[in-house]
Amino acid sequence: MIKDASLGHGHMSSNNESFNHAIASILKSYLDKHQGFLPENLYEMIIQRVEQPLIDTILEQTGGNLSKAAKILGLSRITLRKKMSTKIR
Repeated sequence: MIKDASLGHGHMSSNNESFNHAIASILKSYLDKHQGFLPENLYEMIIQRVEQPLIDTILEQTGGNLSKAAKILGLSRITLRKKMSTKIR
């Protein structure tokens, strides 16, 4: 379950570095595999691919509570519902 991020800020810096490193590694691998054949809308494609698993994971962690999930994601419940209804599958 998700814990209050305001507690334990000392670990957030190393967590952010680890997270950033993992994302950079995945992106580098993708770019290396597709060199020369990259889409022109790479930014939008990456954001769409990351957004849905993020939403799904937060919803799972909050037991499907839209209000809690929206708060964690920094979205309104309406925006979260819209994003949920436009899933890419």
